Amino acid sequence: MHNTGLLDPSALSERWLVLDARSAENYRLGHWPRAIRVPVTDWETMAKQTNTDLAQDRHWRGSIGALGIDGRRPVAVYDDGRMTEAARVWFILQHFEWLPPSSMAAGPF
Repeated sequence: MHNTGLLDPSALSERWLVLDARSAENYRLGHWPRAIRVPVTDWETMAKQTNTDLAQDRHWRGSIGALGIDGRRPVAVYDDGRMTEAARVWFILQHFEWLPPSSMAAGPF
């Protein structure tokens, strides 16, 4: 798979946590080294439900923490180039203040 993105994956040190905000199918076809897929569609659905909306701090901290996000490691989020999905993930992480200053949203893969 050819990377046409704005950032070369090799430019990110091992310290960075790389999140893939693309579909499960695209992730299976290829992704950045060490990238972890974020279930963006599930997150969108949860954000709209009363019992899991963005006011439900405990629920979201569990979902975010399950990805390995700890608020200390810098995070890079990428998607298919439309920046829609990466922006959604970015917004949720920012909302819960889980992004260190050096984090970024990028795209496409």
